[in-house]
Amino acid sequence: MSDQIDYVWSPGKCEAFLVRLRIALARRKLLSLIPKGQRGCIVDAGCGKTASFLQSVRQEFGQCIGIDFDVDSEMLATKGIDTRKGDILLALKNFESHSVDMITFLSIMEHVTEQEAILGECRRVLRKGGVIFINSPSWFGKFVLENIILRFLDKKGMYAAQVDTHTTYFSRRQMWQVVRNAGFVSSEILVWPSNFFCSVSACAIKKND
Repeated sequence: MSDQIDYVWSPGKCEAFLVRLRIALARRKLLSLIPKGQRGCIVDAGCGKTASFLQSVRQEFGQCIGIDFDVDSEMLATKGIDTRKGDILLALKNFESHSVDMITFLSIMEHVTEQEAILGECRRVLRKGGVIFINSPSWFGKFVLENIILRFLDKKGMYAAQVDTHTTYFSRRQMWQVVRNAGFVSSEILVWPSNFFCSVSACAIKKND
């Protein structure tokens, strides 16, 4: 019975509702973007200490790898999830070219300053047909974060410190340009509003080497 419980991912009551909702929405969209036969290796950049998103998809991919500065490598190893501790850009430089099927950036691209360099490395390590999936707050999301979530829903201060580390917010046009500048061509890029217009999402498919 315990094995069965461990098999089904559950974030538990201790994880914030908004985090669980974000993971559920991202998981549904992500799995619609990549066929089952192409789900070899997935990398979640900025996975967080417990790599909650990777735990939610670990039965769908052959290999799951999380990148973050603070990650519980020992615990995640017991769940079959590999980890790379440290800077995202430096970690990606150590991946072999054409070795990954999907790379995700869930609420992390707004925290970094080298978006184009990071996405350029992603293009290098992706196999042909590989997918990058990005979800980051929009300018409307900035308003919601600062005037609703932080004021009324962030009783424990979970999000206040994170918001102060944001380096940018995105419009659809800004997101498209960042992905395009990283080396993807227009026909490979799809950008759309998500999470009730509080976020901008992007999908970039590597159609050509």
